[in-house]
Formats: sequence, structure tokens, C-alpha cells
Amino acid sequence: MSRVLITGAHGFLGSHLCEAFVNAGDEVTALVSPWGKLDNLEHLNLPILRADIRDPDALVGRCEGVDVVVHAAAKVADWGAWRDFIQVNATGTANLLREAARAQVKRFTLISSIAVHPYSGYVEADTRTLPKNSSINAYAVSKRLAEDYVMMSSVPWTIVRPGLWVFGERDPQFARVARAISRRQLPLIAGGKTVLNTAYAPNLARAVRTASFHPAAVSKSYLLADDGQPSWREVFGHVASSLGVAAPRLSLPAAPVRGVARAAERLWSDREPPLTPYRVCLFERDIHFSTQAAREELGYYPSITWREGIERTCAALEEAQGS
Repeated sequence: MSRVLITGAHGFLGSHLCEAFVNAGDEVTALVSPWGKLDNLEHLNLPILRADIRDPDALVGRCEGVDVVVHAAAKVADWGAWRDFIQVNATGTANLLREAARAQVKRFTLISSIAVHPYSGYVEADTRTLPKNSSINAYAVSKRLAEDYVMMSSVPWTIVRPGLWVFGERDPQFARVARAISRRQLPLIAGGKTVLNTAYAPNLARAVRTASFHPAAVSKSYLLADDGQPSWREVFGHVASSLGVAAPRLSLPAAPVRGVARAAERLWSDREPPLTPYRVCLFERDIHFSTQAAREELGYYPSITWREGIERTCAALEEAQGS
């Protein structure tokens, strides 16, 4: 039995990671923020540690006796103060790495992001050969720095970059998208023709567990995603059909929407704008990467299709809303 510490365990993805490791027989401890709600973890009955990863003193002793650290805690957003992203995503990672090194942890797995790459248009691209120089927003820069800290560490490491759209049960973002589709408030941009990687959380979590123990994964990065190259139109259309509502039909041209987004960022300078240029850019170009390295080196094959994942997520959402 391996002892695993999962940071950000109370979040949507963190809770799926906990499930995957527990189901595999690991002894899991959840590291959550001092203010984090534990609703997503109630069904697992895990030991809980609270610590602010921005504070190195709060992490002292937290990795003692741990075999594997899975670092999923992060500030994930496309808007906000740069200082907040750097403190949580970059400095927080460095703080945790120092403690992991002191405790002689056997593996440190960072849940990173494809945002480290500039979104210049990719289909079946290899993330290992692409430039890692994105500065599209503070989140992207902070994740680049986090990866740099990991790769410079003395702790054996693995970096995981999930596909663009991570979704699944307990996902608040999916709930917002589903609500907008149901209310016919989610237009397509540029016809929704560009393609992407989806990453159904249970598929992703099981793959992270494999990568965290596989000897071939030391000092390597992996793109983990579902099979297929769905377009946004297909993804949103399947969400709609799973909910029994009409699929989005209205399509807006990208250039004017981008201009509106830039204006919104200026006008809403002191609070989150309703639309950002980053959100628009997600629909303008293909953002699809190859999972070949994970397949060949880890034997990774997602067991659930993206369509079935959407159906399961919609069913869970409707059940939660009806309860």
C-alpha cells in the first residue's frame, strides 16, 4: 500500500484523483486549503490536512512518510491579479517541492496545463516538442514557472497536462455551461468548428494514478485526454442532447466578439468581466494534442468515451438538481 498526499483534494478534479487512488488501494491523505469546503470528499472519509501552500511554514511535516505527492492545488482562472496566480501556482509549488525533498518523497506529480503552450492552432500535436512560452495570461505564466520549479527539483517528478476541457461529475464549470445551453444563452463562436481534447475526470484521474507510479514516467511530461477530436459544436451539441434541450445554433464571428471581450476587460478592470479574450481564443483555433506518449509509455487508454462522459455528467447534474 502506497501513501499518497493529494493537494487541492477538495476541488472538483482533486476529488476524482482521491477516488482513483483510493480505488486502487492507496492510503490517501487530502491536503486542502484552510478555507476549502469538504463537500466533494464526504463520501470518501479521508484524513484531512489543512494548509495554505503559499506559506512554507504551514507545509512543514506534511509530506512526512509520504511516497507520492500529487499536486493539484492551483488558482485556475483566466482573470485576476498576477500576484495571486504566482503566489499560489508557482511559489506554492516551490514550497511544496522543498518539503517533498526534505521528506524524501519518491514521486512528485504536478497537474499542470496545456496553457503553457501558445494556442496557435494544433491537431495531434506533441506537447513535448512544442514551445512552452505562453504568456496569454497570469495563469499560463504561473504554470510555466511551476513546471520549471518541478523540473529543477531533486525529487523524482512527472508532469501531467490534461486536455483542454476537463469535465465530470461535481464540476461547477460544466454546470454553468449546461445551464447556459438549457437557457439558449451559449452561442457558438466561428461556427464551433475548431477541435479540442476533452478530459473526462475519471479517465484523467486513473491515468494520473498510473503516471505517478510508472517507472517510465520519471522526468517526463504527458498529455492526458479522451480519445477523439470533437469540435465545440459536437461537444455542446451532445451536452444539449443529453439534457434533452436544443443544441446551440447561433454562431458569432470571432473578431467582433474578441473586440467586445477586450473592451469588457477594460471596463471591468476591478472585477471579473463577463467575457475575456482568453475565452474567445479557445474557439478560434484548433487546440488538440496527441496522447501517443502516454499510450506508448504508460499503456494509457481511456475506458470511457467523451460522449459517455458527458452523458454521465449530465445525469449526475440532473440528479443533484432534483434532490
